[in-house]
Amino acid sequence: RGRYAGVGSISCDMCRAGFVPDIRQSSCKACELGTNASEDGSECLSCPRGRYAGVGSISCDMCRAGFVPDIRQSSCKACELGTNASEDGSECLSCPRGRYAGV
Repeated sequence: RGRYAGVGSISCDMCRAGFVPDIRQSSCKACELGTNASEDGSECLSCPRGRYAGVGSISCDMCRAGFVPDIRQSSCKACELGTNASEDGSECLSCPRGRYAGV
């Protein structure tokens, strides 16, 4: 699992981090936006809620404070005025009555 071999190869090689074998296991392809390679390098897995990953990422990361992943979980976007990031970093929530959030 997680290995590939090109035409005329004498051995199977591991794909580099953030890449997985293509369907024929003849080359490697980058994991798509919002995914990262499984521990054994055999498949790309969706990032959990509140995390993001760019193309070919080796891990899904949390956004910095005040930011949440965009809809594709490929980058971070700032929470709007009057909102802040939830504890798990998955969404922007309105401030409770009597509280505010600025830039």
